[in-house]
Amino acid sequence: MKHISLSSLASWIFLVGVFFLFPLFFLPLPGVSVGLAKMTLFAGVIGVSAFLILIEILRKGEATISKAFVFIAPVVLFLIVFVSGLLSSVPVVSLIGNGDEMMTVSGIFIFIVSLYVAAHICKEEHVLQRAYVLLAMSAGLLVIYQVIHLFLLKFGLELLSFGMFSLPVSSPLGGWYDVGLFAGLVAILSLVATVLAPKKEYIRRFSMPLLIATLLLVILVNFSLVWWILASISLLLVVFSFSFGRSMSNSEDLEHHQSTSISPVSPLIVLLVSIVFLLPGSLDDALLSKLGTGYTHIRPSWQGTTDVVVKTVSTDIKTAILGEGPNRFTHAWLIHKPETINNTIAWDTDFAYGVSALSSFVVMTGILGAIFLLVFLVLFFFTALRGLGKAKRNLETLFPLVSMFALSLYSWIVALVYSPGIVMFAFAFVFSGVFLGLLVRERLVPLFTFSFLRDPRIGFFSVLVLVVALIGGLVMLYGVANRVVAASMFGAGITETKYDEDVEKGITTMLSALTLHETDTYDRLLAGVFIENMYTIATASEGEQSVIRERFQSALGNAINAAQRAVAYDASSYANHVALGDVYMAASNFGVSGAYESAIGAYTLAREHNPKNPAVILSFARLELGMKHVDLAKTHIAEALALKPDYAAAIFLLSQIEANAGNTTEAIRLSEQTIALAPNDIGALFQTGLLYYRNGAYTSAIPVLERAVAVAPAYANAKYFLALAYDRVGKTSEAKVIFESLYVDNPTNAELPRIIENLSAGLPALSGIESVPENRLDTPIEE
Repeated sequence: MKHISLSSLASWIFLVGVFFLFPLFFLPLPGVSVGLAKMTLFAGVIGVSAFLILIEILRKGEATISKAFVFIAPVVLFLIVFVSGLLSSVPVVSLIGNGDEMMTVSGIFIFIVSLYVAAHICKEEHVLQRAYVLLAMSAGLLVIYQVIHLFLLKFGLELLSFGMFSLPVSSPLGGWYDVGLFAGLVAILSLVATVLAPKKEYIRRFSMPLLIATLLLVILVNFSLVWWILASISLLLVVFSFSFGRSMSNSEDLEHHQSTSISPVSPLIVLLVSIVFLLPGSLDDALLSKLGTGYTHIRPSWQGTTDVVVKTVSTDIKTAILGEGPNRFTHAWLIHKPETINNTIAWDTDFAYGVSALSSFVVMTGILGAIFLLVFLVLFFFTALRGLGKAKRNLETLFPLVSMFALSLYSWIVALVYSPGIVMFAFAFVFSGVFLGLLVRERLVPLFTFSFLRDPRIGFFSVLVLVVALIGGLVMLYGVANRVVAASMFGAGITETKYDEDVEKGITTMLSALTLHETDTYDRLLAGVFIENMYTIATASEGEQSVIRERFQSALGNAINAAQRAVAYDASSYANHVALGDVYMAASNFGVSGAYESAIGAYTLAREHNPKNPAVILSFARLELGMKHVDLAKTHIAEALALKPDYAAAIFLLSQIEANAGNTTEAIRLSEQTIALAPNDIGALFQTGLLYYRNGAYTSAIPVLERAVAVAPAYANAKYFLALAYDRVGKTSEAKVIFESLYVDNPTNAELPRIIENLSAGLPALSGIESVPENRLDTPIEE
C-alpha cells in the first residue's frame, strides 16, 4: 500500500475543502446561516491542513521560509488587528463574534493562516492542476444548480430550496451578487486558460465550455462590477496576445521546445459581451425581469462610508490609530451615519460593513491597520510584477503564474470596491497565497532553510511556538464547532416555540444552546419569547390566580434576565437596550411597579447608541401610549417623523391616536391640506388614505393610496391598505394581485397566506382574522 505523507493529506484536504466544497457548502439546519456553515468549513479545513503541516515540520525538524517582506507583512497586520480587538470597547465581539462574521480577530487570523497554508501546499508539483479541476467542478455544479433551481421555481416547485433558497436570487454560495462575483472569477480563470494553458494539458479542453457556463451565470446575475473587471482583464489579454503572443514557447523542456502563438479570439469575445451588458438600454433588464433575477444589494454609499470613516478617526487618538475594533463597523455606522440615510430604504439597516470590505477595515482597525493593509497589498503586487518579469517565457511557467495573479487581482479589486461575502473575501487570501507559493516554487523570491534540531535554543523556541500553534488551532476548531451546534439548537428551539407551539420545550432547547455559546443575539430573541409567554399567561382564563401570577412573574423574571445578559454582553448595542426596554414596557402595561421608569432608562440608552433611528424614538411613543400619556406619545411621534417624514409605523400610530380621540374629520382635513402643499409627500398620502379607510370612505381612500403607491412603489403598507380598500369595493382580483406580490416580498408574514386563501375562496380578505389591521399598534407589514 502506498504511503501517504502528512503533507499530501493536508494538500488533498485543503484542495477539496477550499476549491470544491467551500463555494457549495451549506447546512440545511434551523438557525445555521450559510455564512456560519461556510466559516465553519473554512476554519476546519484550514485548521486541519495547518495542523498536519506543522506536524510534518516537527517530524522533519526543518522548515523553508522566504526572506521576502511580503511574507512578513500579514503577521504584522494580524498583530495590529489583535491589539485593536483587545482594546475594543467590547472585546468579545471583536475577538470572536457570533462565528459567521468575517472581520473578527479570529476570522482575520483564519484568512491569514489560509494564505500561508496555500503558499506551502502550492510548492508541490501538480497541486495546481488539481485545484483548477476542483474549482471548475464546483463552478459547473453551481451553474447547473442555479439554472435548474430557477427553472423549477418558475413552475412553483421548491425541490432544491432545502428550506433556505426559496427565491430565484438565493444560492448556496451566499448573496446573489457573490454568485456573480464567483462566476466572474472562474470565467477569468477559464479565459486565461484558453489563452495561456499549454496545448498538451487537458485543462485547456474544458476551459471554453466552463467559460461559456460561467458567463451564463454572470448574465443571470448581471452585476456591473463583474462586467467592468471582465472587460478590463479581457482587454489586457488582448493586448498581451498581440504584443507577446508570437514569442511564447509551449514547453520549458529544451528537447521539446516549440514556438506557439496565442489567439486573442476568446478575450475579444468576452470583451464585446462585457461591453454589450455595460451599455445602457441593453437586453439585461428585460431578460432579468422575465427570469425574476433582478436584484439590488443594499449597502452604504461611498459618501456615507467616507463620512463614517472621517468621523470615526476624528473621535480620539486611540480610535484614530486602532479604530473601533474588528467587527465593530455597525456601532460606528449607527453613531456617525448621515441623516439623509433615513430618506432611503436602508434607513433601518444596521450595516456590518461599509461600501467595501477594505473601507470597513479602516473604521475597524484605524489608520494603523489601514496603512499595514496597504503595505501588504503594495508588497504583494510589487513582488508579483517583479516575479512575472523574471519568469521564463513559456506557457508551462506563465499559465499558473498569470492565472493566479489574475485571480488575486480580481479578488482584491472586489474587496477594494465592494463588500463581498465570505467565499470571495477568503479567496483573496487563498489565491494570493497560491501565487506566492508559485513564486517560491519557481525560486523567484529569496528563500532560506533552517533546522531547529541543530541548535537546542532555536529548537526549543521553534517547537514551543509550533506546539502553542497546534493547541490554539484545536481550541479554535472546538469553538467554531460549538457555535454551529448552538445555532442549530437555538434554531430548533425557535421552531418548537413558534411552529410546534411547544413553548416550554422550545425555551429549554434555547437555554441549552446558550450554555454552548452565549451571545446577545440569542438572549434578545429569548427575551422576546418570554414577553410573548407573559401575554399568553396573563390572558389565560383557566387556572388559579395565584398559579397564573406565579407563572407570570417567572416569565417576567426570565425575560428581564435574558435582556440584561444581552446588555452585559454588549452594552454598546442599541438593540440590546431596546430588548430590555421592551421587557419593561410589557411589564408596565401589566402595572408592574417601577417598570415604566426602567423602560425609559433602557430606551434612553438605546437612543444614545443609535441617535438617528426613528424606530427607537417610536418605542418611547408606544410606552407613553400604554401609560395613557397621549400628549407625550404624540410628541415622540413628531420627533420620529422629523427624522423620517414617511415613517409608516409612526404615521400609523398617529392615525390610531387621532381616530381613537374622535378627531378623524379634522385629521383628514389637515392631511388633505398637507397633500395640497406637497402632493408627493408619501407620509401625508399614506396617513390620509388610512384615515379615509378607517372612516369607511373606501372610494376616497383608493385614489389617495394609489397615489402613494405610484410615488413609492416599494411602500408595502400603502399597498396593503389599498388592497383592503379594493376588496371592500368589490375589486377582488385587483386586491388578490397586490396581496400575492406582497407575499413574494414578505414570505415570513403569517397573515398574507390567509388573506390570499380567503380571496381565492370568495371570502372577505380579513375573514377569520380577529385583530383589525387599522386598530393595531404595529403596521401589518414590517418595512
